Amino acid sequence: MKPNRLTGCKILGVQLLMLTLMLMAGCKGPKNTGIGNLALAAQQQMDCCANKLEISFFDSSTAGDYYCQIGVKHGGQLLGLGPLHMLHCQASTMQCDITVDYSMIHASGNYDFYVYVYSDSYDCGDIKKAHHTSSALSVYISTSDWDTANCHISCCTGGRKYAQIQKVKEDVVAIKANIATRYGRLCNSVGIIRNAFSVAYINIFMHDGNEWAQMGYGMERDSAFGDAIFPFKYCEVKGAEITPTAWYDRVDYPQPSQYHIYASELDPTDGTWLFKYDGVIFRSIPDEFWINKFGEAIGWSAEILNFEDDMVGTTYEKCEFTTCGYKTVNDQNYLNPYFQDYEPYSDEPLEWIIMRTGDNSILIYDNNPQP
Repeated sequence: MKPNRLTGCKILGVQLLMLTLMLMAGCKGPKNTGIGNLALAAQQQMDCCANKLEISFFDSSTAGDYYCQIGVKHGGQLLGLGPLHMLHCQASTMQCDITVDYSMIHASGNYDFYVYVYSDSYDCGDIKKAHHTSSALSVYISTSDWDTANCHISCCTGGRKYAQIQKVKEDVVAIKANIATRYGRLCNSVGIIRNAFSVAYINIFMHDGNEWAQMGYGMERDSAFGDAIFPFKYCEVKGAEITPTAWYDRVDYPQPSQYHIYASELDPTDGTWLFKYDGVIFRSIPDEFWINKFGEAIGWSAEILNFEDDMVGTTYEKCEFTTCGYKTVNDQNYLNPYFQDYEPYSDEPLEWIIMRTGDNSILIYDNNPQP
């Protein structure tokens, strides 16, 4: 899990785009000299991540100017009109479109789309005055694609997000924390299996963020292995190589609500990282890059791969990091990091909450987790 550089994931709940209805009453423009005979030629697909459905009509008709607008009906009731298009047609293909917000769709069923053509701009928006109305394009829309308890996880918008405390500390060779196990739920993209993860971890890294050693736990879906979701504990070292060396334990992983002590320790004489889980060696990973080197910064972090993944912790079960500490090359015992109130950082402070609760403790939680 790549850390972001040292600095000084979501659709919130069931967030639906607002449909812009351009009724354009009294809109000005020249009167038309002719009317085309529109026919449906193409239909665009639902865009689940944008929570909208786009419908387009295309026409190649006789020359003339006219105004085009698409309306959607259900059960004979007009639900909305798309933007008005002034089309100057000279035997070329013209397009008229509408974007339907899913908030208009209250039940699965057939929704009828019509093209309304006006010969006078002053009539636009009043479908009763339309000079020409196309036959209906009937589209079956299933609300199961979005309008369920999982509607806000129906897509995976890639982009790592963080909630964390990071501190610059030279010559670091060890870090630890007692972390509560609060797995975050992962996004679910309709029709496509996408990678996703939500993790909590301790981290030692270089200033540029390109080399690190971290340990923690998380939940992951790797599309290479289908849609299965795995909880795990892990450790990972990134040195000069492009790909980090990682070790995942998907068998003996921490159970929800348990607290476990995670510790990462570097032996700079041979570049070996020793990772401990509740004081027991979990894994050792040698890396030549870390020979005679020390960490330059430390962090206690939560990270997600997609905007719609849940960060660890909820309002009722927060992810606590306690007894946080670190060592430099000259220390025998762990030092208190002395967290300050200004140090917690979140990419979305109102969505992914992080708070200092003591000199060596923080809590993290998702303020809007999936149900």
